[in-house]
Amino acid sequence: TITNTGAITQSGTITVSGNASFTAGANSITLLSDTNDFGGTITLSNSGVGSNASVYDASNLSMAASTIGNDLTLIAEGTITQTGALISSNDGTLTAKTLVDGGAVITLDNTSNAFGAINLQARNAADNANAAGAITYRDTNGFNVTGIATASTVTLTAGGAITSTGALVGTTLTAKTLNNTPGAITFTNASNDFDTVNLAVRNAADDANVNANIAYTDVDGFDVSSIGTLGNITLIAGGAISDSGAISGATLTTTSAGGTVLDFGH
Repeated sequence: TITNTGAITQSGTITVSGNASFTAGANSITLLSDTNDFGGTITLSNSGVGSNASVYDASNLSMAASTIGNDLTLIAEGTITQTGALISSNDGTLTAKTLVDGGAVITLDNTSNAFGAINLQARNAADNANAAGAITYRDTNGFNVTGIATASTVTLTAGGAITSTGALVGTTLTAKTLNNTPGAITFTNASNDFDTVNLAVRNAADDANVNANIAYTDVDGFDVSSIGTLGNITLIAGGAISDSGAISGATLTTTSAGGTVLDFGH
C-alpha cells in the first residue's frame, strides 16, 4: 500500500505477488512500466478533475474498487477484469487495452461502473492488429464510445443513452440501455463494422421495451439478430442488411448499398 500527498510515478519495475493499493490525493497516478507484474488486485484512488490514473501489467490485470478523479487507463499483456466498481468522479474516460496475440478479454461489467466515455481494445502483442478478445462493459449511467476494437464480440450495457464519436469494430455487437427514462442507442460512425447486431432499449427491470430511438451504421453488410424499442429504428449499411431475429419498434428506416431483406419468420 502506497499513500502519497503528491503524484505517484515509477522509475523501475513494480512486482507484487498479492494485492496493491495506490492513493495520491488530488494528484495523478502513473504506473506504465511494461514490466510491472501485479499478482493480485489493484486499487487506485485519487481526486480532482485533472487527476488521472494509469497502470500497465505484464500479465493479467484485476482491478479492485477504485475511484479516480478523471481518466483511467488500463493496459495488460493478459486479461483485464474487475472485482469492484471503477468510478470517475468527473465523467472521465476509461481506456482499456489488452496486448495478446491470441486475444485476451476485457470484462468490466460491474453495475456501478461510472465513466463519461470508454475506449476498449483487444489487440495483438505488437498492437498493430485486433485480436480475438471479447469485450464487455457496463455502466450505471449513459456513456460515449470513443472507440472499440476487437476480433471478437462486444457487449455494452448502460443505465442511460449510449452514443459514439469513434468507430466500433468486432464480430457481434450487443448493446442495451436499461432505464425507465429511456436511453437511446446511437452508433452512426461510418466505419463501424460488425457481422451481427443485437440492440435493445429497455426499462430498468429489463422486462419491457421503452421509447427511445436506435440508430446503427455499418461500413458493409450486417445481420440483425434482434432489435427492440418503442422508438424509431434507423439502419444504414455499406452492404446488405438481413435479419435472423425479430425487429420491433415504431418506424423502421433502412438504407443499404447491397439491398435489404427482412424476412424473419416468413
